[in-house]
Amino acid sequence: MKKLLLLFTALLVLNSAISQVRFGIKAGINSANLSDVEMTISNRTIIMYEQDKPLIGFHAGAFVNVSFGNIIGFQPELLLSMQGGNQKINPSVPKLDPQIPDDLKYCYQFTYLQVPLLLELKPIPILKLGILVGPQFGVNLSKKATETYSVFKKTVSGSAFDKEYGNGFKNLNTSMVFGLQYTILKLNVGARYNLGLNNCLDADMREGFVTANMRGWKQNVLQVNLGLLF
Repeated sequence: MKKLLLLFTALLVLNSAISQVRFGIKAGINSANLSDVEMTISNRTIIMYEQDKPLIGFHAGAFVNVSFGNIIGFQPELLLSMQGGNQKINPSVPKLDPQIPDDLKYCYQFTYLQVPLLLELKPIPILKLGILVGPQFGVNLSKKATETYSVFKKTVSGSAFDKEYGNGFKNLNTSMVFGLQYTILKLNVGARYNLGLNNCLDADMREGFVTANMRGWKQNVLQVNLGLLF
């Protein structure tokens, strides 16, 4: 009986603390980059591929905004996000290996199911401006790579991508989200930066008697979105 009473009291306190729960949908634009790819051979590390221009994509999904009073809130989301990046060969690499074209480029396009779990802070409630911060966890749903140089172009996706990159590509992605959002009536306008925390590429390669480790592809994404609250 005492436990039931404590549970009932806790539910009452939680109910009084939650001042508002609102559901919403959102969509927006991504500007995405992949971090440089490093290769380590015989304890020597070089940058194989470096960032090129950002890859433009989009994201869309749903969210729940739970307010605890006027200052603190919690916002879990479920988003479909198209991201990746453009990379080019490090100019010094073709000088080390003349067989590598000096105009070699790759375009990587990934589709993720992302789950941000965000704390919202509203230091000045009357301004309706929220500061968002929290982790984001993603699962890769599709992957595509396009290799180009001179007049050559090759695209791989799905199982062909897996065969090309072996077991080195990680399908789970984690990042830290930092953002702002402004809410007025039923409209929600936001901007955020997703800082990649883990390498999506981490592979050991063996060719003859040479063993190399390649790592990189931390995914960093700038997002701008517009949402509708219900």
